Amino acid sequence: MSRRQSSYQTIRTFCPPHCLMSCGILAHVKNGKLVKIEPANFPDPRFNRICLKGLSQISQVYHQDRIKHPLKRVGKRGEGKWNQITWDAAFDLISSQFQRIIRDYGSTAVAWFKGAGTFGRLSDAPKRLASVLQGTLIGEGMGDGIDTTGPQASLDTFGTAWWASPTEKYHYGGSNEVADCLNSRLIVIWGANFAETAPHNMRFIFDAMEKGAKLVVIDPRFSPTASKADTWIPIRPGTDTCLALGLLNIIISEGLYDKEFLTNYTVGPFLVRDDTRFFLREENENGQESQNVLVWDPTQNKGVPSTTAKTASLTGSYLVNGVPCKPAFQRLIDLASKYDLQTVEKTTGVPSEVVKQFAEEYATKKPASMGLLYGLDRWYFGNLTYRSLFTLMSITGQIGIKGGGFFLSDPTHCLNEEWWGFPDGKKPKFLDALRMYDAIPNGEPYPIKALWVYRGNFFRHSNANRIIDEILPALDFIVVADRFLTQTAQYADLVLPVCSSFETTDIQVGPFPYVQLQQKAIDPLYESKSDFEITVEVAKRLGVGDYFNQSAEEYIEQLVNIDSITLNRLKEEGAIALEVTRPHVSFLDKHFLTPSGRVEFYVERGVEFGQELPIYIEPEEGSPQNQLAKKYPLIFLQSHSRFHVHTSFANNPDLLEINPEPYVEINPVDAKKRNITDDDLVAVFNDRGEVKLKARLNEGIRPGVVDIHHGWWAKQFDKGSYQDLTHEKINPALAIPNFSYFDCLVEIKKTRRV
Repeated sequence: MSRRQSSYQTIRTFCPPHCLMSCGILAHVKNGKLVKIEPANFPDPRFNRICLKGLSQISQVYHQDRIKHPLKRVGKRGEGKWNQITWDAAFDLISSQFQRIIRDYGSTAVAWFKGAGTFGRLSDAPKRLASVLQGTLIGEGMGDGIDTTGPQASLDTFGTAWWASPTEKYHYGGSNEVADCLNSRLIVIWGANFAETAPHNMRFIFDAMEKGAKLVVIDPRFSPTASKADTWIPIRPGTDTCLALGLLNIIISEGLYDKEFLTNYTVGPFLVRDDTRFFLREENENGQESQNVLVWDPTQNKGVPSTTAKTASLTGSYLVNGVPCKPAFQRLIDLASKYDLQTVEKTTGVPSEVVKQFAEEYATKKPASMGLLYGLDRWYFGNLTYRSLFTLMSITGQIGIKGGGFFLSDPTHCLNEEWWGFPDGKKPKFLDALRMYDAIPNGEPYPIKALWVYRGNFFRHSNANRIIDEILPALDFIVVADRFLTQTAQYADLVLPVCSSFETTDIQVGPFPYVQLQQKAIDPLYESKSDFEITVEVAKRLGVGDYFNQSAEEYIEQLVNIDSITLNRLKEEGAIALEVTRPHVSFLDKHFLTPSGRVEFYVERGVEFGQELPIYIEPEEGSPQNQLAKKYPLIFLQSHSRFHVHTSFANNPDLLEINPEPYVEINPVDAKKRNITDDDLVAVFNDRGEVKLKARLNEGIRPGVVDIHHGWWAKQFDKGSYQDLTHEKINPALAIPNFSYFDCLVEIKKTRRV
């Protein structure tokens, strides 16, 4: 073999960013330099794919703006003045600051903010350190405050958040595998744009369409996904629950619901008290309520425990032991009956004939599946929207059948997550990202004085002005580990250069059902270190190095201790399929993890909020019925595009050639009223802030709606940032609050550069 040939290598690895696609990658390396990226093969060739972002990563790896050395702030926070220091000095600074703060305020005063810039498991080593030190972890799982309303609704309805189930070896939650849509006759994409943000989903959707499945897309934007649909329904944003209730009304009134499923597998027959609105339960001999819920058995003409009833009524009103009550399904009927076609059309903007046809198709083109993602999630009452959709699936018997239910991105397996993230059962305090806005400046429920930010850029969250003015000044010490000086890094006291995914070894499960090894392809550039290596060194100085006394490969070997998968096999094969039945369908056994063991479309936890059923409430802010709409009449969306994964690719030169700057999309009708034309510089504003950027007229977005694609850094706007416009209102009905990014109103006007 010649010297020239020996200098060329092809290494199989994967793409780890938060898009969840986990595409396999062949990294071509010449003389130690990454020179080419192409998709790697899987045993199932349907998974052989890659996107623009994946292909552009060479430019990201060798970007001129990469942080090359540890940097210590010397000016004011955000001023951009730094001194290069050694790694030893950086580690000593972190340990001394943490030790001081722990001594003065307690261990919980040291917090870690966990983002989603990568899903490699070893990159989550700071979580292990937070656990060992009994610190505070912000942004863990649903606690990131982003997209929590869907998981909350799934937890309420099915007993499991949609991406994880503590009782399953492989963590599917309530969702089906995407590939199951090949068994569907009708596919409804509701609040998602898979063609851009989850392209591998579209592969299976297209395959299903070739088999004869019909595709319906519900979206206020004529997205690339909508362009492929048989039917596009451009709904008014935030009114999805109203549409779902209208569909329920038609299905119920036309008798198209699945009576057997409702009776046997849902709380539909459970009697609900008129006075308390809780389930009517059997009383024991001491007059105390048991856990046995009563149903009305018409064969016995009385209320009996659901476990002993021969049959159970779904409708009617009854008097049981002097208590007036109705079955939960009757209460759903009463609610849905308020949403006739005229009401739904007036509220949602969807024509009556479209609503009727859609309802009948969903109920009769069985099995029908729904593709869901996060377009519905970023609303104050998003939990009610998802619950209304889960109710729609349930009353038509679409749950627990092939080709039914719903799918998102792929379900994941958490490997040996408890052992890795919470060694010896140690767990940190958990704080969700939205409550961080009050907790840090107010010192409640306890002081937080140090923040270690890893895998993320929390300036992509809501209300950037408040972060700068209130949150950061309340912190004594901020350390950020990143590859670039993001807006978060700009406000740090210490910045640490982190390896790219091509410069370190890690592990991931995905795309389902595969486990993949992230193999180191090139040596770390400059003085970069992995999150794992950084954490190990800090742990040693804090006296807890025993929890980090193995190599990366040794930890990976323990993490993948599942089925017959080993590290050596992963090195040889690249991607190994889990031993699972495919396509996965949740709840095939009709066993649900709710307190009743049934689908709970009637949720007792919601009684105190008046939300025991998925009622429709006008959006908290983003509604033309809001008095604020007189001043700010436009609903403000921040959709995802093919060019970004949150802010990870905002500065990628290859992608910037194609998509060079942010713009606000506006319907020509709204633009004409404001004398706005293409490429005009405009100001989008409300009482919270202002952002300046160019306008782009688009007939494919509903009048009354404007959209700025998510994922840009603040410095890429002419002024401000779209996150200056968003709020951080907390919905008390959510166990973990959610950022309501889309539930916002703005106005737009022409402006000029100053």
